[in-house]
Amino acid sequence: GVLVAIAARSRAGEHAWEQSLGNVGLGVLAGFAAAACQSIGTLIIFDLLREGQNPILATTIRVWIAVVFLIICLFIPTLSGGFKQYKLLNLRLCLQVALSGILGMAIGMSLLLWAIKLAPLGTVVILSATTPVILLPILWFITKKRPARLSGLAAVLVVAGTAMLFIAV
Repeated sequence: GVLVAIAARSRAGEHAWEQSLGNVGLGVLAGFAAAACQSIGTLIIFDLLREGQNPILATTIRVWIAVVFLIICLFIPTLSGGFKQYKLLNLRLCLQVALSGILGMAIGMSLLLWAIKLAPLGTVVILSATTPVILLPILWFITKKRPARLSGLAAVLVVAGTAMLFIAV
């Protein structure tokens, strides 16, 4: 499914949110680095959660570490473009960012950490990896842009592949 999504990328991308800006190779490298860090972080937190660590506290610590690194990046303009992007902020955009943070980090990550604490790690990781694909219909609804057929097929393949993993278990 992921391979089909990448193959369909050249035919998609009509909406501004789907445009590739900057160095695509660097973006792919950053994506792999982020996935590796996510995996390492999951393995690190797994034992802590099983020993009784509070998932809400773990989420809070994670958010504050991210805040520190984002602030550091602001002072290195070659990494982030510096403060000039913040001149574009308005109330609506600030509310959207706040809602995204509350839903994604506060609620979503807390639920993910609770799941890691209570369920088998492999199951949680596989299901959390399908979240972006499951959110695609919402994105397509919001942007009012019909996806390329291959993009829809890719999403179906990812969900079907995940379902087969659980049916086989």
